[in-house]
Amino acid sequence: MRRWSLALALLAGCAPSSQLFLHVDTDAPVPQLFDRLRIELERGGASLASRDFAVDAALFADGRASIGAALPEGDGALLARVELFRGDRTVDGVPPAAITITTVAALPPLGHQGALDVTVRLHTDDIGQPQGSADAPIVPDPGGPGPSAVNSWPGAQPTDCAGAPGPDEVCVPGGAYFMGDPLVNNDLAGDDANLERLVAISPFFLDAREVTVADFRAHGNAAPAIVGHDLVPWNGTDDPNQRSTWCTYTDGPQAADPGDTHAALPLDCVDAIVAVAYCAALGKRLPTEAELEFVASGRGEERSFVWGGDVPGCVDAVWGLGGAGAKFAYADECLPPGEIGGPLPPGSGVRDRLTLAGGELVDLAGNLSEWARDRWSRQDEAFWSRPGVFRDPLADFPSTDGNEQTVRGGWWYIGPVGLRAAIRQHHSIGFASDAIGFRCARSDVP
Repeated sequence: MRRWSLALALLAGCAPSSQLFLHVDTDAPVPQLFDRLRIELERGGASLASRDFAVDAALFADGRASIGAALPEGDGALLARVELFRGDRTVDGVPPAAITITTVAALPPLGHQGALDVTVRLHTDDIGQPQGSADAPIVPDPGGPGPSAVNSWPGAQPTDCAGAPGPDEVCVPGGAYFMGDPLVNNDLAGDDANLERLVAISPFFLDAREVTVADFRAHGNAAPAIVGHDLVPWNGTDDPNQRSTWCTYTDGPQAADPGDTHAALPLDCVDAIVAVAYCAALGKRLPTEAELEFVASGRGEERSFVWGGDVPGCVDAVWGLGGAGAKFAYADECLPPGEIGGPLPPGSGVRDRLTLAGGELVDLAGNLSEWARDRWSRQDEAFWSRPGVFRDPLADFPSTDGNEQTVRGGWWYIGPVGLRAAIRQHHSIGFASDAIGFRCARSDVP
């Protein structure tokens, strides 16, 4: 069995009195969510030695996540600080507390009794909530670790839907991921999304595409709460000076659109009240912010964009269709000469899609942003800043920004940064924009 000897006796300059074998076990998904283990031995507030190494499931399964230390005698309790974390997230060598599993354990006095084995167990549910401290350390288990619990944490187990999908729905199996992206820091007007937290998602059904004009014509009248709320129709022109030029809704063929091309477009210029009522009329709901990022980042793979880490080209997603004379004088990289931009039929992006066993989800990065179910809450406010695991989170705390609704995803006249999976925006629930549409979700019910 491979061990790491800390040779503490040599560091202390005196002869060792006995040998300690400190074992570590965990139920955490390794290396899916954690890939580094740090063990530090302390006495009297001073660090005696520290070991930091890469881990995988085999290391724990084989009982090799351990250190062997020849310990000198000394005054004061001997403590072990054990941390499981993500190596690429450390800042100046320190892992972020919110996404680290930490335990401080008191090691038993050894005297001259020879070799002694103890085990510290790290539990995923304790993430961001250190167990034990220098003043009140926990007591480790005596003996070796026994059969490892590695990769057994229920929150990360891929869980298929128990029910059957409806028309145009796709089952999104459950799982876990770190929501947030350290690179998303004041990239847009919305709040930062650079702080991470561990989120466990239950399986759910999600519409394969954003609600289209044809969908709304077919089902919109079933939602009486929609009447009187903001659904702005197309004005029948291509005048860039009018906001409704890029609104897509029509109630059928128009003189300016005799072929009814608008029927195939995603519905925009619709407020959150309309979106909620429409989904409810179909026995559904809006997807949560965490669910939308889960799929937009590759269903737990934490990709920067749904397709991976490389920035988009014009064929990859619907973006960059603004520009002078069209919609704003920016993000015009993909606007063909003589066109005014606007949303395109669902699935127009070549790589803006996530393929799952039950089907394909399209337009997870561009085309339209989408209303989420959550009330807006900044990442440093009470809801998102609390420690621990977030299980199917739904933010319902009032924000200092007021009673606003969260919006997720990029849109047709944004630049590449706006397509990142973790980007967050927010608007009043009564706000309707040619950049925002929606799709519906449904909880999996056996």
